[in-house]
Amino acid sequence: LGFPSFLDGPSNPVVGNEKFYHSSFGGKSNSNFGVKFFLKSILSSNYSSLISLELTKCGLTDDDLHIMCVAWRERNAHSSLQILSLAENRSISDAYMDELFEVIANYLGDVMCLMLHDTGITDETCATIFNFYKSQFSKSNVKNDKLTKEINERYDVENFKKELSKIQDSMQIKHWKHKDEEIEKFMYGIADDYGLIHKYYPETTDNNPNDAKWEQLYGQILQVNNFVMTTDSVIELYERKIQAVDLQKENELKSTPYIKRRSKLKQIRLHLNAGITRMGFVTLNDIFKKKYFHPKDHEAVILIDGYVDDFGKITQYKQWLTDCASNGTEYQELAGTIKEMDNEIKALTNALTSKGSQLSNDARTQYTTERKKLMKEKERLINRRFELNDLISEAKEEPMTDPKRDLKWDKRLMTSWDGVWRGWTDLLAYKNFI
Repeated sequence: LGFPSFLDGPSNPVVGNEKFYHSSFGGKSNSNFGVKFFLKSILSSNYSSLISLELTKCGLTDDDLHIMCVAWRERNAHSSLQILSLAENRSISDAYMDELFEVIANYLGDVMCLMLHDTGITDETCATIFNFYKSQFSKSNVKNDKLTKEINERYDVENFKKELSKIQDSMQIKHWKHKDEEIEKFMYGIADDYGLIHKYYPETTDNNPNDAKWEQLYGQILQVNNFVMTTDSVIELYERKIQAVDLQKENELKSTPYIKRRSKLKQIRLHLNAGITRMGFVTLNDIFKKKYFHPKDHEAVILIDGYVDDFGKITQYKQWLTDCASNGTEYQELAGTIKEMDNEIKALTNALTSKGSQLSNDARTQYTTERKKLMKEKERLINRRFELNDLISEAKEEPMTDPKRDLKWDKRLMTSWDGVWRGWTDLLAYKNFI
């Protein structure tokens, strides 16, 4: 990823009249120009619809990351960003990881996938990630989330839901003058829309007979146009009111910074980081152990290197994974091959046994020989499929232990790249994709 030459200063090479893009985006050699003058305004803008930000191998430094975090903090609402990659920038260390995850919690709530592989982070970042999930999802923090409580109270429509339930049960409107001020105001609006103010709220009309006549005429006009007040129409208005308020509440909870349980971060890639040791792996496993993710949430994945103590065992395990995948593929392919053979055998049998067949002796001999050959091959393939089925069942019942993982770790703390993709929903089909 490069950036325009005018941001690079006099050091940018110029050949003839053409200016080329510099290969580096971040870093002190460019005075952080790429981030300061290109990214900063995009990240801070509340009008940006950026979904994916891939800054892999861009020469980013801690200073660049700090500038980005400052820009995100200038927002008034959460960003639309869903994928963020800072991978393969080895000058990024633990220095501003606290700041990054604070921003993810409060301004980047839609980020689902974070890539930090092949950077300069250590076990310290693992502790930061643990604290991030604790601050977002621990019961005590969620319980003390004052912002969410304020929003829920502001958009509370339980009184409307109860009144709606009563109307639906009785199919009658018994309370036009309701003791609840909000409901009475709502009902007054309905009466006004249908020209029924004089009927249900005469005390508000100053008993003006002319107004009553105009309201009667208005009611007749509505009736001619099939706009008549019924219990069903009032029920529909209640339902619309509740839906509108619930939608407003949902939008405010989504956009407001500093809301707990707001983050959608499900996948973090931390592999190829030599600074993360056994202590870091244990810390990351505690995220699952403390149930900051639901135990059945299989989309939650943290990808790590794991232990690299015995390369022989690791090689053996990788071969076992390859064999399992190969056996599964062959098992599926054989099903199609056997079906095709069945069709060929049936065609040959029909040719040999049909009443109108006028095959020569040579052709009949050839068809018979070919059918026997196909039947023999089919039998061999069926036997092979049985063998493969046994191998697949055996692999499921007695899987080989991954030497890079501790048996006590949660399965979602993964060391296998293939395992991540098998358990991860395609982002375009993801249920929370906006």
